[in-house]
Amino acid sequence: MTPAEVHYIGRVLILTDVRCFSACEDFVEPFKVNHRATILGGRTAGSTGQPYSKNLGNGFSFRVGAKREYFPDGAEFEGIGIMPDIAIEPTPADLRAGCDPVLAMARSLINRSISAAHCGKM
Repeated sequence: MTPAEVHYIGRVLILTDVRCFSACEDFVEPFKVNHRATILGGRTAGSTGQPYSKNLGNGFSFRVGAKREYFPDGAEFEGIGIMPDIAIEPTPADLRAGCDPVLAMARSLINRSISAAHCGKM
């Protein structure tokens, strides 16, 4: 498949937290490596999926990661997670107030980019 001649070259923001695992981490990992996006929020879960599951009966079961994943430099992220470039963790008070500091930071970064573009700084 030949890449498109015209492609998006603007800024990319990816919001993550501990609920990002499996295919989500497979998506985030290349952006972390090639610095093509700014990742903000919390550390990912550190579970690339493909778990081995065993039902023990009586309502008990367990899951164990059956696949190890590494960054190209050999650093492991299975069981560790992928750290964001800008770490922001919502507090319980934020959540009670209906605030999302991760989304607020993303909006701020976008607004700064738009402002800089209008001022000819990009």
